[in-house]
Parts: sequence; structure tokens; C-alpha cells
Amino acid sequence: MKNQSRLNNYAAVKASFQLVLILILASGCIRDSQMYTMSDKPWPESLGNHRVVLHVEGNKEVVHIVIPWRRHDPDPQDRMLLLICAESYDTVPNIHRIRVDRESCDIFAGPVIAGTYYLYYLPFHVQEGYGFYNKDYLPREGKPDQEWLEQLHPDAAPPVTLKRFEARTALDNFFPMEVIPLESEKAAFLEDHPGPFMLFTEDRLYPVRMRDEIPLKWVQEPKLNQFKGIAQRNEYYVFQVALFAARSDVEDLQVSFTGLNGPGEASIEAERLTCFNTEGVDTYGNSFVKEIRVGEGHVQALWMGVDIPEHISPGTYKGKILIGPTEGEKQVVTLEIKVKRGVLVDRGDAEPWRHSRLRWLNSTAGLDVQPVAPYSALNQPENAVLEVSGKKITAGEAVLPRSIIIGETEVLNRSILFAVQGDHNVEHFSDPEYRNIVSSKGKLTGEWTCQSEHFRLIGEGAAESDGYLRYRFLLKAMEDISVQDIRLEIPFRSEIAEYIMGMGLPGTAMPQQHQAPWEGPEDSFWIGNTRGGLWVELRGSTYHGPLLNLYHPAPPESWNNYGKGGFSIDNGESEVLVTVFSGERELKEGEELAYEFALLITPVKTLNPASQFRDRYFHNASEPDPGPEDLEAGVRIVNLHHANHF
Repeated sequence: MKNQSRLNNYAAVKASFQLVLILILASGCIRDSQMYTMSDKPWPESLGNHRVVLHVEGNKEVVHIVIPWRRHDPDPQDRMLLLICAESYDTVPNIHRIRVDRESCDIFAGPVIAGTYYLYYLPFHVQEGYGFYNKDYLPREGKPDQEWLEQLHPDAAPPVTLKRFEARTALDNFFPMEVIPLESEKAAFLEDHPGPFMLFTEDRLYPVRMRDEIPLKWVQEPKLNQFKGIAQRNEYYVFQVALFAARSDVEDLQVSFTGLNGPGEASIEAERLTCFNTEGVDTYGNSFVKEIRVGEGHVQALWMGVDIPEHISPGTYKGKILIGPTEGEKQVVTLEIKVKRGVLVDRGDAEPWRHSRLRWLNSTAGLDVQPVAPYSALNQPENAVLEVSGKKITAGEAVLPRSIIIGETEVLNRSILFAVQGDHNVEHFSDPEYRNIVSSKGKLTGEWTCQSEHFRLIGEGAAESDGYLRYRFLLKAMEDISVQDIRLEIPFRSEIAEYIMGMGLPGTAMPQQHQAPWEGPEDSFWIGNTRGGLWVELRGSTYHGPLLNLYHPAPPESWNNYGKGGFSIDNGESEVLVTVFSGERELKEGEELAYEFALLITPVKTLNPASQFRDRYFHNASEPDPGPEDLEAGVRIVNLHHANHF
């Protein structure tokens, strides 16, 4: 009890001294990137991605460790501290905490020997394999040995020397964008900068990482309301403006640009500038505007892009960016870009640090109606026959293919059928009436209407130059009626339907019989062989299928029909009949159901068997660069996972 009282007194007496020490250390080291380094070799992942390197003079029963670490994570007091000797890898058994918070760490530890020590302060449970991380940081260490604690004399404990902060990899490095200011520093800074919000400008080299805090970098060297950059001709130049809602929420954030005026009559039009956070182009080529709200105390990074023409005159170009809420005063950021004489042929895309690939978010490549190599232009269909890149498609009932020929190979045994099964008969849709036919070199679109005894079928579809066919059927009941099934039948020739993937099956040889409900999800499948085949995707309404196996959207109700829908395979002598069925239902007069699906004819390109034996691919998510042994093995193509970092 006596020793605990001594420790409590120490904490009170030392509080002001500690703050002075932190400020002295920080003022010397925080601006110095040499204090924030990476390890020469990554240490075991379970120790965490961050450590402090310390030096101890002599063998001691106890040492005093003060670290001005300025951490962003919200609960450092709940994280484990591991103090390990660099030479012996022994863990120091006793750690007594005086103060551990986001700003600093004040602890006593021991016993120690002379040399280098590593303090790991974010160790975590490693999750083997891939997928969503569902574990956590390790809880704080246990209490120190009571006998050791009783012998602790705070005033006699020698301090250790803080050498540097180390990150396990470059990606983990906190410097400079995740090093926070002290509350006192932030308060003083805000007192000098009144106003509801502030606009910090930042180079692309330092992406904004914190959304609920500003980095010390901005407090020490604030760059407010002005940005200067150096670019090359034909570069897509990217930079950041970060809005900090210092004293109130910022509602419906708006960003607008003036043009940039350069030497003589040269200029960069305002249309060549964009803010990726507030506007863009979606996957269908449609422009959109995004509403942004920034809560008080939070930071919103605004990534800006300037599309610099290739043949523009070198020189300095100046303009303005207006940023602020829709209702309220805007602030001006002055923009100055010095364009050098050199030309970046690839717009800067080969160097990820330039972030020029952000413009790909607004790309409309592939959305026009022009064919791309190696696909050829569509012909004008004659007698319901369409030729597309070595494939010949003949339309049958309801404009569905009754023949698909790839080279000399026929895929279908008979016509694909969209069948409405009544109590006794199958409704047939014939004699389509066409309208709104639009034909171009890369795409053919149109609409049609067919009539059966009890239904009207309104169809719309598209054929593209790579062999992609999309259909949407709107089925309308002309009277109250009961149906046994509404289904899509695809009859493959047996010699083509050798293999299948999907419908609840892995890649496998074609089974004799198979049936599967809509689960998993199972919204697409491929059937065929190397000579020909079809990939079939079921769609509908806003449903566009799973992006990956962890994404389970609700299936389109027309196909699913409250769980009655599914898939079946009937492997006969001359054909393999694949049926997508939706089951029985009652329809009222005027009721409509939308059935949407797509077909992709395979192979989509002419096969090149030699390349399959010649080309060697390399994929390693954790180490994307092939080594010498991989190159010697013939690797020439590297597959980069979307989450790889450079």
C-alpha cells in the first residue's frame, strides 16, 4: 500500500514534467521522417504492425519509459503492451502503467538488460486464410508481479532512450497522416483559425487517412486555401482538398471550379477539372451528383483531378475552387499548376503514387456502340440471321435463338423456348412485331411484341459484337389465369454439352440428372466445351447478380416465385435440356411479370492453344512481385489482386 501511494504521488508530481517532456521530444522528432521508419524485415504479424525502438543503458530492475506516440486509435489503454529484448527475444515480465492514452505512454518496466528493446503496442489475433477479418487486438497485459511492484522506486528508475517508431511495412506507417496533435495543440490551432470549417490542401503523396481527426502535420505546417503543384503535359494530375468541419456540420457540400488561365491565351477549361467525391459517371455512363454531409469535428477528403492536355503550352496555370455548403458561404481555394514541357504518354498510370487512375472511375470505355479488337462489326440481320465475330445466330420464337453456330459448330439442338405452361397447353409466341430497331457496328437493339392465346409478351433485347445477348420479357396476362410454370428451356446438342459450371455444381462433367433451387446464390451457369457453349445469367428488376460469393442479394421474384423457382438438367440421347423454371402461380388480368436474362456465346475469342502452354501466370496476393525463381520458371504475366498495395 505504501508503494502504491508513492506511485500515485509520482503520477501527480510528474504530470507537468511529463507534458514538457512530450513537447520537447515531439518538437524534435515529429517533423523528422527518420523517427518514423520501416523495419528492414517484417517481424511476425501477431506482434502487430507497429513498435517503438528503445535503448537501455545497463542492466536494471526497473526502467522508466515515456513515449509521445500521438496515436489515432481510440482505446490505446485497452491494448496489450509487449516489451521484447531485441537480442534474446525475451519478453519483459513486468509492466506498470502510469498513463496510457492516445497522446502518450508512461510506464515502468523490468527487469531489463543493456541493449535494444522493442515495445509492440498493437498486437492482434491473426486470422489465417482470407475473408472478412472478425478478430481483434489482444487485450492489455496482466498485472506486474507484486513483489517487483513493491520494490519499485519511481524517482530512482532511469529513463530509456526513444530511438524511433517502426512500421512493419510501408503501408502500416503512421507518418505523417496518422500522427495526431495534442489536445492543447489542436485547441490553440483552432483558436487562431476561426470559422465553421477549414480547407487544407494536400499532395497526392499523402492520402488523407483520418476522418475524425486532423494530423499534426496540418497543425505545424498548415496549407490552407491554396494549392501549388507541378505536372507534365498529358498527365491526369490529382491532388486533395480536405474539409475539416471545425465548429459545425457542413450540409450538402458543393464543389465548383473556374478554368485555369496560363501563359498567353493558353488555358485549361473548367470542364477538365473534377471532384471525384461529389460527381462522376456510373457504370452505365450516366452522370451523377453525390450529396455529402460532414459532421462537426470530422474530415472529408476531396480528391480533385485536372485533365491536362497533351499539346498545351508549358507554364503556370492559375484558377479557383469554390467549396462549401449549398446554403452558406463558400470558401475559395486558389489553384496553381506548373505544367512542365515533358509529356506523360500513359497519363501517369504506370506510377500508382500519381493516383491518375482515379479518372477510370468516370471511364465510359466499352459503353459506346463501336466494336473493340478482336471483335468485328455486326452485320445487318437478314432473314432473322445475325452474324457476329465468327458466330451466326438465327432467331426463332419470341426472337430467341433457334440456332447458334460457332465456326462450323452448332450449339443448340432446337430453338430456345420461353414457355408459359397452362393446365394443358404451352402458350406459343410467334409473329413478332418489331419497333425501335437501332443498329450500329457494335450493337443491335430493338423491341418486339408477340401474342399467344392468353398472354401478351413485350420483349426488348440487345446483341453485341462479342456475342453477348440480353433479353427482357414483360409477360402480361390478358385474363385471370392459373399457370403451372413459366420457364426458359435451353436445348443443347449432347456432343456440345460436355461440361457444366454453376446451378449448384462445380466445374464438372455433365450429369445425367440434376435439380437445384435458387440458393447460394445460383444465378448463372455455363455449359459447353472448347468448341462452343453458352453462359446464361438470370437477372431482373434491380438484381444484377452477386459480385462475389459473400454477396447474397434477394433474387428477382419473377424467377424465384417465393422459393418455387430453380434449375434442372435432363441429359437425353440427342440433347441436354436445361430448364430454368419458376413454378405455378395465379395471375390476374392485366398483371405483369418481368423476366430478364443474358446469354454469352463461348468461346468469346478465337482460342490460341499455343499460348496456354507458353504463357505463365503469377498470382500472390501478399507478395505480388515474382522472384528470380518465378522468372526462371517462365512467368511473364502477373495477375494483380485488387487489394494489392504498391
